[in-house]
Amino acid sequence: MGEIHHFVPKVHLKAGDNLAAFIEGCRTQLTVYGADLDFDADIWDITKAANRRASSQAERITFCTLATTDKGIRSEPMADPFKNFAKAYIRHQQGVQPTKRPTFRLAALRVLEQTLREVACDSSADPTATTVDILNQAVELTRVNFKLKSAYAIGRCLELIARFLDVNHMTPAALGWRSPIKRPGDSIRIGSAFEEQRAKKLPSAATLEALAAVFNLATEPRDVIQASVGALLMSAPERFAELLTLPENCEVNDDKNPYGLRWWPGKGADPQMKWVIPSMADTAKRAVDQIRQLTTSARIVAAWYERNPGKLYLQPDLEHLRGRDLDCSDIAVLLGLADCRGFLVKHKLSLHDGLASFAEVESAILTMLPSDFPVFDRKTNLTYSEALFVVLKGQFRGTPPIGCMIERVGKGHISDGFGARVGHRCASLFERLGFREPDGSPIRVTTHQFRHMLNTMAQKGGASQFDIARWSGRKDVSQNTAYDHESAGELLARVRVMVGDESSIFGLPAEIRVNTPATREEYALMVAPTAHTTEIGFCLHDFASSPCQLHMDCLRCEEHVCVKGNRHKTDVVRRQLAEARVLLAKAKVGMDEKEWGADHWVMAQMDTIERLEALLAILDDPKLPDGSIIRVGGPSGPSRLIVAAAERGIDLSRLNIRAVSTLGRAHSLLQDMRGDHGKTNTST
Repeated sequence: MGEIHHFVPKVHLKAGDNLAAFIEGCRTQLTVYGADLDFDADIWDITKAANRRASSQAERITFCTLATTDKGIRSEPMADPFKNFAKAYIRHQQGVQPTKRPTFRLAALRVLEQTLREVACDSSADPTATTVDILNQAVELTRVNFKLKSAYAIGRCLELIARFLDVNHMTPAALGWRSPIKRPGDSIRIGSAFEEQRAKKLPSAATLEALAAVFNLATEPRDVIQASVGALLMSAPERFAELLTLPENCEVNDDKNPYGLRWWPGKGADPQMKWVIPSMADTAKRAVDQIRQLTTSARIVAAWYERNPGKLYLQPDLEHLRGRDLDCSDIAVLLGLADCRGFLVKHKLSLHDGLASFAEVESAILTMLPSDFPVFDRKTNLTYSEALFVVLKGQFRGTPPIGCMIERVGKGHISDGFGARVGHRCASLFERLGFREPDGSPIRVTTHQFRHMLNTMAQKGGASQFDIARWSGRKDVSQNTAYDHESAGELLARVRVMVGDESSIFGLPAEIRVNTPATREEYALMVAPTAHTTEIGFCLHDFASSPCQLHMDCLRCEEHVCVKGNRHKTDVVRRQLAEARVLLAKAKVGMDEKEWGADHWVMAQMDTIERLEALLAILDDPKLPDGSIIRVGGPSGPSRLIVAAAERGIDLSRLNIRAVSTLGRAHSLLQDMRGDHGKTNTST
C-alpha cells in the first residue's frame, strides 16, 4: 500500500494553513494508490491498487458533485479547494483504514461539498467553513438522497470527517459532532416492509424452478457455464468472488465426506474444505465437470503464454502463419472475425501492399492479454493456467471466440446471464431458453441471493450459529444475522416444534410438568401462541391478551425461553454475568459504607448472578444437544407469605423462604411463630 506519513498539525497555524499543509503532504509524500498516481486528475484509475478478486472491470474514483453522480449525466468536478481536500482525505484514509471501495467516504464528501455551497453560500466549498449546522444540514441532505442503510453508513463517514477536521485543527472552532442517523434495526420480522426486504434478498420460486430446468437444457457454452455457476451457488453458501477464483483441481473426496471444494474465503476466515451436502453432491460435481470441459482450451493457451512470454499463441492449423506478412483474411482468421478493419484502426496498424508484418500484429494482439497475467488471484498466487474460470476471449458474446486469446470469467459474464441487463439488449440465460416469472416479467436474480437463501434455510433447520458461520466462510458469527430472513411465522413454527418435544425442554430451576392430558402439538400451540426475539432468547408472551408484566426483566420471566447452540446469545448471557458480578461488588461496597438501599441491590444482584450461572451452565453443557429449549423460570419477588408477615410485623429473615413449598405450610409456620393457632387468618 506504500509508506504512510501521518499528518501532524501545528496548532498555532490557522485552519487554512493546516488544510493546505495536509493537502500538500498527501500529494507529494503518500504513495497510496500508487506512486505514479495523478493527484490532480478528477478521475483516478485505481484498478491495479484495488486488486479486486474475480473482477476484470476497471475501478475508478470520480471526484464529482453529488448532483452529477447519476449515470447518463455528465459529471461536474467538485469545487476547489474542497476537491483537493477530498482527494487528500480519500488517499490518507485509504492508508490509515484501507477499504475495498471508498464508496461511502466519497458520498459523504460529496454531500458535505454540496451543503457548503448551498447553506454556507460558498462557491469554493471551503472545508474550513464546516460548522455543526453545516453537518446537520448535510445529514438531512443524506436522508433525502439515500436509503436508510446507506444514509446510516454515510452519516458515520460524515462523523469521521468531522472528527478528522477537529483533530487536525482545520476549522476555527471545535465541532464535536455526532451523526444523528441511527443504525437501522434488523430484528423486525413482520409486516409489508419485512416481506419486501425478504423478497429482495431471496430468489423467487420461479427462479429456482427455471434454474433447475436450464441446468439440464443448456447446450451453448456460455449458457452451460452460467447455469453451472448457478448450480454451484445452490450447493453451498459461496461468495461470488470466491467461486470465480477456484483452481481447476478444486474437488476433494474422502471417506467421511463424499464431495467438497477447496475454498479460500474472502473475508478473513481460514482456507477450508467446503463440503457439499449429499443431496447436492452429484449436481455440484456435474457443474464442475462441465465448466472444466469448456475451459480446458483456455488453460492450454494460458500455459503456452506462461512458457513463452512475448510470443503469440497460434493454433496448430495456423502455425504456418508465424513470421509471415499477413493479409486481412489471415488477421481475421487469427481473431475469429469476419472483418479485421476495426482491429487495424484500434491498434493503428497500417497495411503495405495489403500486408501487415507478423511482429506488429503479434504485438497488438498481445496487448489484449489480461493486465494481471499470469497471476489469476494474488491472494492464493493462482495462475491463469491453473484457474477453473478462464475462457477464450469473447466466449460469452455468442459468437466464435478468439482462439489465441484468453480472459477471466468476470462478474458481468454471469450477472448478464442472470438477468442484470435485461431490457438493455442483453438477453439473459432464462430468456434465451424461454423462462419467465408467472406474471410474464423477466427473471432476475443476483449471485448473492443464493447465499442469503442457503443461510436462511440453515437457520430454519436449526443449525448452530457456529456451523452456519463456518459453512459460509465467516470469521465472525455475528454476521449471520444479516443473512437470516426467517419470518415471524416460520420462527414461531420452529419454536412450537421444539417446545412440543419433551426431550428438548429444560427448566430453571425446575423442569416444566404438564398435568393436563394433551398431545405435543396441542401443548406447543398452547405454550407458544406467539414469539419474538430478545437479547438472550425468545419471548412466548401473547401481547394480544395482556402487556408484559416484567418489562426488560426476561431473566425472571416464566414466558421466556433460551435456545442452546446460539453462540451470539450465549455470549450475551456471559457478558451479563460479568456485568452483574461487577455490580454486586459495587453494591457490597455501598453496603459496607451503610448507603441507604444498598442491601437490596446486593440481594438483587446475587439473585441475578445465581440465575445467570445456572443458565450458562446449561448452555455450556456439552451433553445437551444444540436446539434444546431452556425455560428460565419465574420471578423471585415478594410472595404472599412475605407480604402477610410484613403486615403483622413478623421477622422472616432467619427463614429460607424458598423452602416454603405450599401456602398451607406457610400458614403453619406463621401459627408456630405466633403461638396462637386460633387467631391466624387462613385467607392470608
